[in-house]
Amino acid sequence: LPGADGDGYGLSKLVGERLVQEGWERGLDGVVCRLGLVGGHSQTGQCVATDFLPRLLIGFAHTQAFPETADNAMVPRFLPVDIASQLLVSILLDAPTTAGLHATQRVFHVTSNAPDWSMRELKTALDDFGGPFSVRSDRGLHLLPFKEWIRRAELEGSASVWPVVHWAARADEFPQFNKRSVRPPTWMREATGDAGAKLMDTTTSDTRTWIVAMLRYLSDAGYLPRQP
Repeated sequence: LPGADGDGYGLSKLVGERLVQEGWERGLDGVVCRLGLVGGHSQTGQCVATDFLPRLLIGFAHTQAFPETADNAMVPRFLPVDIASQLLVSILLDAPTTAGLHATQRVFHVTSNAPDWSMRELKTALDDFGGPFSVRSDRGLHLLPFKEWIRRAELEGSASVWPVVHWAARADEFPQFNKRSVRPPTWMREATGDAGAKLMDTTTSDTRTWIVAMLRYLSDAGYLPRQP
């Protein structure tokens, strides 16, 4: 379906939810799961290199630079794919019947409950990781004004981060993420039972651990530049 985003992705999700709602109105059971950003596997780091977050990490390595960010600039909140899939199964299989519930109680926002992680903390993690992030300097990534960094990202072309940040080319600073991200509410724990509650606890794990796992995978798979 066409939409303001150019590819109809957002509008198609809206229409999909409406079809589920029509099923509710006809007496069918079911839920809507709104999945947030998904990252690599929590243990192996395996991920799709062309997804937003991996591309961003690859882009920092290819540009050998990191954009200057405001103190409140945060890393996009995400869930590792294995945890996200377990949560979805838990919601669909363990949740009680939704018959008689208000529509708002049939909608689950599946997102991370981990503490927000600043972009500056991310740069520190990348510098500590070294290797592909210290090809040009043993002191880590160069810190550049956002406008200069985005121009460098564009020069890297389609092989790096540009396809997922081109929309921010006219911005004056690095985009602010997590503004509208929804934290998992208490009732979600209750609705998904003990199994769901245990999985919810895993969503508060250390974001740095998840990021480092993805970096190792991307490096081993050859997506990150190697030191000469």
